[in-house]
Amino acid sequence: MTFAANILVLWLCASPAAPSGFSATAVAPDRISVSWLDNSRNETGFRLQWLNDSTWEDVLTTNGGLTGPGVTTVSVGGLDNANSYWFRVRAENVGGYSAWPGRN
Repeated sequence: MTFAANILVLWLCASPAAPSGFSATAVAPDRISVSWLDNSRNETGFRLQWLNDSTWEDVLTTNGGLTGPGVTTVSVGGLDNANSYWFRVRAENVGGYSAWPGRN
């Protein structure tokens, strides 16, 4: 007699911890450097967004809008120094995502 069994393995992954220490520094009239502290060990990347009128939009347009894991600085160019810009960042992985820790 032969038995066949299908086994389903579910890999659970906890959502990553939220980043902190968010800051933005002007490095040129049209460019800023945005940085944060990585408080998680299990992120697949960070999603950086900016407020465009009344809509939050991803700053990065590649890799599904995510940085790579461990990346804690992004240079954002093409800005108009006569305008104000609001940014936020969160950590993400296959288990979910962190809270947005605030905006700067």
